[in-house]
Amino acid sequence: MTGDPDLTPFCSPGSVAVVGASANPAKMGGAAVRNLGHYGYPGQVYAVNAGRPSRPESGEFASLAECPQRPDAVVVAVPAEPALAVVAEAVRMAVPAVILVSAGFAELAAGPEGAARGRRLAELLAGSGTRLLGPNTAGLADFTHRFVPRAVLNSPDDIAAGSVAIVTQSGALSNTLLARMHGLGLGVGLCVATGDEADLRADHWLRHVAGRDDLRTVVWVVEGVRDGPATQAALAALHQAGKRLIVLHVGGSAAGQEVAATHTGALACDADVLRALSLRYGAVWAHGIDDACRLAGLTAAFPPDRPPPGDPLRVLLVCGSGGEAALLADSYSAAGIALPAPSAELAGYIKERFGFATPANPFDLTGQTLSTPGLLVDTIRQALQEEVDLVHVALPVFRDELGDLLYAGLAEALAEPGRPLVASLWTSPGLTDQSWQTWRRTRAAVVDGSDGVPEALRRLADATRSSRDPSAAGTPDPPAGPALPPEVLAALAGRLTAAGVVTTADAAPLAAALDAPVPDCRPRAEFDAAPRPGTYYVKGYLPGVTHKRQHGLVTGPHQTPEAVSAALAEGAARHPDAGWYAEQAVDGELAVLVSCRRDPLAGWAVLLGIGGGLTELFPDAVVTLLPVHTGPGALELVRQSRLGRYLHRVGGDPLVLAAALGRLLDRLLRHAPAITERFSLLELNPVLVDGRTGDCWCVDVVVQP
Repeated sequence: MTGDPDLTPFCSPGSVAVVGASANPAKMGGAAVRNLGHYGYPGQVYAVNAGRPSRPESGEFASLAECPQRPDAVVVAVPAEPALAVVAEAVRMAVPAVILVSAGFAELAAGPEGAARGRRLAELLAGSGTRLLGPNTAGLADFTHRFVPRAVLNSPDDIAAGSVAIVTQSGALSNTLLARMHGLGLGVGLCVATGDEADLRADHWLRHVAGRDDLRTVVWVVEGVRDGPATQAALAALHQAGKRLIVLHVGGSAAGQEVAATHTGALACDADVLRALSLRYGAVWAHGIDDACRLAGLTAAFPPDRPPPGDPLRVLLVCGSGGEAALLADSYSAAGIALPAPSAELAGYIKERFGFATPANPFDLTGQTLSTPGLLVDTIRQALQEEVDLVHVALPVFRDELGDLLYAGLAEALAEPGRPLVASLWTSPGLTDQSWQTWRRTRAAVVDGSDGVPEALRRLADATRSSRDPSAAGTPDPPAGPALPPEVLAALAGRLTAAGVVTTADAAPLAAALDAPVPDCRPRAEFDAAPRPGTYYVKGYLPGVTHKRQHGLVTGPHQTPEAVSAALAEGAARHPDAGWYAEQAVDGELAVLVSCRRDPLAGWAVLLGIGGGLTELFPDAVVTLLPVHTGPGALELVRQSRLGRYLHRVGGDPLVLAAALGRLLDRLLRHAPAITERFSLLELNPVLVDGRTGDCWCVDVVVQP
């Protein structure tokens, strides 16, 4: 059960046995049999049901062993306990592929009994040649090969084979995506619900998609990642094969993580790390189900045989509504997409063909197109001659009788390859069905309505540029530079073990190595013995407490030594178990959070974001992973963040601030591997940055073993 498995028996087996088969399609076994027949599966189907006698002439059998030959695949749709016996029999028969629909294994809701069954299942598969999809899965559907043994009926009956793949843990969510994509006219070649992933994981299926010529786009719904290095390898394989990856992450919040764990037993992965990792390999991050489907529909606007789009993206917008033109102009501006003025040729065409229209971008077609047959199609043909990255035609609701006139000759006009074209059509069931199909038969990327299109195009353009940049997913050498003295980390680890908490003073040697020294910070007894003038904060340290101010463990600023000593005494009286320190106040125009942490998906990650008390309110951080270039790479990380884009607003010299943060991140990137060997998390928050000198001061530290 190791290595890169051959998933052909799951996608195009020569024969399949359905255990738990039924004539009732409302049952899972019945649904699987019905779907196989409905989509014209060309292989042999064995219907197995222990409650019925064998009838070989009808292909019905009381047990798997009674089938006339070993099936290439087995669908198991019986309760959990008998399902284990079926899997054992399949392993004994050396069946290559088992699809275990049954629930009651690793998901948290199954309890200790489910966990025990999960262990027994693992023992059955260990060392065998049998691979297993599931348990707790709706199964898969390979529409390209007409193998659709899905154990549910809540999907459309006429899904067309196409170039989109869906990989998700959730069976119900895969049904929703199938239905939405079908409604948008998107063909799906493969849909896999991996369930509890007792054996085959999402990364196995992503690698499978990378090797198939019929699949060009994959929507990956992520609840959790079980093997970080294998997932990275799968993303790299997709990138190398030129596939478009759309990622929809589930479990970004605490509530979502709890639901994901209950649902499939997987731990939801860190959204920041997953985003950084997937974007490195040219993926697009989706914001929801409809957005994922919209992105899948728009991928045709960025064909792999054309040069990458410009930056900013340049779009010619042709609208059938002046009001929608204004709305979309706002949206394109917000997305940072340019709408360049029409060329002299297009302006001349508009003046010649449209009596009252103004040559502009966006261009309002006006009502003249409704009364002039062929004008709309001619205008689209002319628009496609413009030197832009793509043309977006946004059309209102045209009932089919009118659409038949407006779109006459559309297929012929768009028959030849050319400049990418996006068509957004507002639809109404029963009113625009034929018009929708007319557009779907063209080479245009067609979406339902224009809401969200500009922002989706921006993300696709960014991903296309990065996926065609050899350095985007390259493997430069790990950061080089002076090594962090091992005694610094050893001393910090010893302090954490002894006291259960690390103070800012404890972290002073490490912070200095990162070019962010801590201000004067001394324990209560030391300060009282030798008071110093200046402004100080008073801090108390307790194991397990991160937000000190919320627990009354921070007071100040205090302006005199007497005030500092009094505050230290008051703090010790309130929290006698805490260690109390006086920390000198420092100035800084900018408060940031920087951290490095061990991560099961990426190995380790470095994060930059807004620091101090605003961290909770504005959790807008950018994450980087190895491999990364230090120096310019660290400064680019600063520029990528929202924080970096607004440095000119916080006071001080924005170039000084950016350079200071770049130096800090450069040091952290160099030392992150050594730090994460010792600790799961090192967080400096806040680091105060002086906008005049570029000095950085670390005023608080969190370290976790």
